[in-house]
Amino acid sequence: MKIFITKVLIFLFLSLGVFALARISMYYVHIKRNNTKNFNSAFVDKLKILKAHKNERKIILLGGSSVGFGLSAEQIEKATGIFTVNLGHHAGFGLIDFQDYMIENISKNDIIIFSPEWHFFIRPKTCDEPTLNNMINNNIEYGKLLLKPSYVIRSLILYPSEYAKQYPPYIYNCLNKNGDINTHCGLPSLTPLSYEIPTDKFDFNLFKKTFPFISKYKTIILFPPTQAQVFDKYKTQLLDIETILRENNLFLADDIEHNKYLETDFFDATYHLNCATRQRRTDSLINNIKRFIKLNTQIK
Repeated sequence: MKIFITKVLIFLFLSLGVFALARISMYYVHIKRNNTKNFNSAFVDKLKILKAHKNERKIILLGGSSVGFGLSAEQIEKATGIFTVNLGHHAGFGLIDFQDYMIENISKNDIIIFSPEWHFFIRPKTCDEPTLNNMINNNIEYGKLLLKPSYVIRSLILYPSEYAKQYPPYIYNCLNKNGDINTHCGLPSLTPLSYEIPTDKFDFNLFKKTFPFISKYKTIILFPPTQAQVFDKYKTQLLDIETILRENNLFLADDIEHNKYLETDFFDATYHLNCATRQRRTDSLINNIKRFIKLNTQIK
């Protein structure tokens, strides 16, 4: 009986090994034969840009696609002389999974421009699991960068999984050297869809606990670009959020009113500004970044 059980275990072990080798072989053959990187994959390149500049002073733009489409790191770098990287890409990833990685690659001299979409203020742990899983399962480099063996294993075993459809501007080669999404520049704009903002009460303690860097590192809070119709609908709630942030002595780039935009200022989705509006928005932010730097210099 013991011999039989031993043989079964050996068989199962060898079968598992063969399966693992087969999946790994499929992974590399698929990679070699197909250009499978997509818009989600470009976020991995942003993380690499951050790591490459780990040991120099920098400005980090953090948020979802409202930051990727709505702010220009290249423009900020030219105006301030400080290297700037745009980590904004897809709110579906959430802002927690890669947060430790970001913190490991910044220093006390760096400046974080934190501009989360409105739902992150109310429900900071929000994440669209299918979107995040798509990136994890199809990008082995993401798991390697974050030093998460489980992600690497998943990408080897589950790969290839279904990718999001690619169409301009949502393609892999969508970034400049600073991580700004620029493939929408020159494309015709579409009317953005309206959206709902969670009406739960803003819990500042939860917000601070979820994003501890806002008090540990030099951070500027920038409210997301908001459609006029959405702003008007939720104005009282949004102003309450601004009041609470000010009461807790966080540095706000400006007030919520300054982040109210017309529908014609957007490119397509709920938070995606067109390139002309992005330039105008970034110019305004640059003035506040310089004010922030001057203030911190005086404090020292």
